[in-house]
Amino acid sequence: MNSTIPPLTDEWIPHASTETTLSASLQNSSEILPCATGDNDIPTYKDISTIPFYKILSRGMVACWYSHLQVLRKLALSLSTTVAYDDDWDGREGVAIVFEDDIDVESDIERRLKDMWSDLPKDWDMLFLGHCWSDESVNPPVSPSSPIHLSNAPKCTHAYAVSPRGAHRLLLHLTYPPFAFSRALDQAFAHLIRSGRINAYSVVPSIVIQRKERNDSDIWATSEGSTWRETLQHSAFEAMGNNSVLL
Repeated sequence: MNSTIPPLTDEWIPHASTETTLSASLQNSSEILPCATGDNDIPTYKDISTIPFYKILSRGMVACWYSHLQVLRKLALSLSTTVAYDDDWDGREGVAIVFEDDIDVESDIERRLKDMWSDLPKDWDMLFLGHCWSDESVNPPVSPSSPIHLSNAPKCTHAYAVSPRGAHRLLLHLTYPPFAFSRALDQAFAHLIRSGRINAYSVVPSIVIQRKERNDSDIWATSEGSTWRETLQHSAFEAMGNNSVLL
């Protein structure tokens, strides 16, 4: 068994007070806080009015980070270190899939996942079922006919699977004080992936997309969210509208 990362304990993991304190600070302060880059680099700007809105730390970014953090925390604390780091791990036990509430999926997503799952290397931490603002086909597939590619720098957090080891690793990084709540969560994921701290893979093309119909984005300046758009081969929403679902 590999136990290079120590087991998690409930005592040292930040709770709601961390996010509440930061959110209150953002709400009560007129100071603009630029998002960090790299491990913990804070850019300086001569004119703060030139900072793009997506590079300004917002309450929406903090809330998104906190929401996903609680899911990962619950998952990591529910698993023993043995499950997370057992060399005989079957690639399925303890795996969780995280969906946000604004998604559409391929109507045969269950079959697709079953078909591709054996392609995943045993040391995977994250599998992005959907992604944006990155060419995730830039790295070759893990096998010639597989839709799974080694991740490049996937953005968006609407759909991903996480392994037990991945949950442990992510929690350790996302709660590390100099890094925690320092930027948009998808930018944090991308940095951890590009710097080799998280072993991630992406499904290409996406089998889960954002619907962009709810007009309630808390992250982007426009209510309908970013301009990134994708389509599915067999939308589950469209199939339900046509009273038929592909199985």
